[in-house]
Amino acid sequence: MLKFVKYAFRVYIGVILWLNLIICAIAGGVIGNTFSGWGNSYTELGIVIGLVVGALSNIIGGGFIATILNIDENLEQLKNLTIASNVKGTAFIESNLEYTENDGKITITGYRGLLTGVMVIPAEINNVLVTAIGKKAFEGKQLTSITIPDNITVIGNSAFENNTLTDITIGNGVTNIGNFAFLKNQLTNVTVPDSTSFIGQGAFQNNRLTNVTVPSHAHIEWGVFDPGVKIINRA
Repeated sequence: MLKFVKYAFRVYIGVILWLNLIICAIAGGVIGNTFSGWGNSYTELGIVIGLVVGALSNIIGGGFIATILNIDENLEQLKNLTIASNVKGTAFIESNLEYTENDGKITITGYRGLLTGVMVIPAEINNVLVTAIGKKAFEGKQLTSITIPDNITVIGNSAFENNTLTDITIGNGVTNIGNFAFLKNQLTNVTVPDSTSFIGQGAFQNNRLTNVTVPSHAHIEWGVFDPGVKIINRA
């Protein structure tokens, strides 16, 4: 908004200057034709008229600019508004990350725009722990690498589906990997942490895995990996 206001202000000033010149020229010409006997005084009168009109335009335009600035300031105040901790399920946007906060915990629900390349999930946002990645939060974002911090416990269904991931780091706090969480990527190696107790259907299908080590206590749904992938149970 501020950039737009600055640009609009520059345009506005330029228009006013040209308007003053045009008004002065027209006024001078009209007066010269009508009162040719006045001599050079018509030019001075034209300048005065132009200045008066320019001053009025400045007042009107200045009020418009002040209104825009006031709206922008109000928007900034709304952006910095702190929501009381007892409000449940409030939705926010932070640096293009969309998330909800509930009971002092954050779930990332999406990302605005195209996110290409490397992504490191923040451990906290505004001093509140991020504990979950929601359903389809990063689906189809052209990610190549993802790092998930230890305080994340849940990776939702299809959270990273249909990217180009070749490298992932799953934090040691993850307990639940949802259905199709990493479906349709290019992973060649995956380390499932000991904290994981559930891996959902098709979570790692359509990748380039040949073998995977998972904790022996983890419940693995059917079709988690492509046929032929060797599953090594880690005690």
